[in-house]
Amino acid sequence: MKFNQMVKNTWFFFCQFILPFILKHPKAEKIKQQLTELDRIKPRNNKKQQTKFKKAYIQIWKMILTLMLEERVLRGNINYLAPLQFIQYRNVYIEPALQDDIFTRNKTISAEYFITLFDLRNPKIAQKVIDIFQHEMTVDVPHLESFTAGDLGEKKHG
Repeated sequence: MKFNQMVKNTWFFFCQFILPFILKHPKAEKIKQQLTELDRIKPRNNKKQQTKFKKAYIQIWKMILTLMLEERVLRGNINYLAPLQFIQYRNVYIEPALQDDIFTRNKTISAEYFITLFDLRNPKIAQKVIDIFQHEMTVDVPHLESFTAGDLGEKKHG
């Protein structure tokens, strides 16, 4: 795992799609504080530090998901921007190996899972989620280690 990149991708998502809409929310402040602390952990080859990092990382993403589920301004009022970005690029924002721990579920990740999780009742938005998953199944996804949150929106040629 590339711990530094995991922190950068989490910061990117949080600052782009969460923070602008709930800047003064107490939970947002707590997430900012925990992300700063997470950035200070330098796991390298130390198993104890790696475990500490993973626990903190999982905790932060659970808090972000809770905010996305609870705060209306992050869902319907902005056309579901944060959930749609999250769903489409979840393997970039969240380390795939840790997604099971973050979602704490027994189901496989699917369009239906996210439509239910985020309570997406708008048929157009639900269709966008279905399209995201259909697209994933037909496109060869670039290797994740070379694809970062900074690459979003940029097309690679070659």
